[in-house]
Amino acid sequence: MGLYEMFGTDKDAESRGIWVHFGGGVSVHMKRSGGSNAAFKARVERLHRENRRSIELGVMTDDELRPQMIELYATTVLLDWKGVTDRSGKEMAFNKKNVVQVLTDLPEFFDEIRAESAKLENFRVITAEETGKNSQTS
Repeated sequence: MGLYEMFGTDKDAESRGIWVHFGGGVSVHMKRSGGSNAAFKARVERLHRENRRSIELGVMTDDELRPQMIELYATTVLLDWKGVTDRSGKEMAFNKKNVVQVLTDLPEFFDEIRAESAKLENFRVITAEETGKNSQTS
């Protein structure tokens, strides 16, 4: 595999999103956090400018920054979900309020969202050779 195959990404997939399956019937449709996601990059830059001094001085902790990061992902990365339920097992509609609630209540889930949306291999260009391999093993 060459350099372009290893690091080339599908710009369309980065901006229109992909479905990531987390198990238990939960799937999340997400854009890439970075890459071709211009809204994400612009908001990150703005957050950095607004909070730079507080972070540098050590007066803003990761926990204090977390609500802003959740808002960032809720508005620029997550597009939809399936199989997400509340504590009583009732299906939750995909909307900003519910996204913020779930990501706030379940910080480990938020960490998984952040990791999956940043994973290069989730947004790589799939070559004809890889497509053939994938169809043979499916």
